[in-house]
Amino acid sequence: MKRSLTALLATTAVATGIALTPMSATAGPLWTCSTIAGQYMEFKQGTPVHSQPAGSSPVRAELWGGWQWIDGSCISNAGNQWWRMSLGSSYGYIWDNYRLDG
Repeated sequence: MKRSLTALLATTAVATGIALTPMSATAGPLWTCSTIAGQYMEFKQGTPVHSQPAGSSPVRAELWGGWQWIDGSCISNAGNQWWRMSLGSSYGYIWDNYRLDG
């Protein structure tokens, strides 16, 4: 019975695309981003700008509030909406809950 259950779980995982191996340090990002038509969005004063679309990632900057040029939409592994903005040679990510105009 145990062998049948293991085979069933493995078959189900393959059929649904679920990996049974644990995440490693070399695994890809746990989020997806897509480029959007650039637009201005308004954010609260003190909004943190993270290095990745995850609250646990380092904060790279803090916004003074107001309108910011946004060029990407991201969904974190937790299913949260994040917005991508250019920080010169790299990107910063802002959680949607800080948005005022949405």
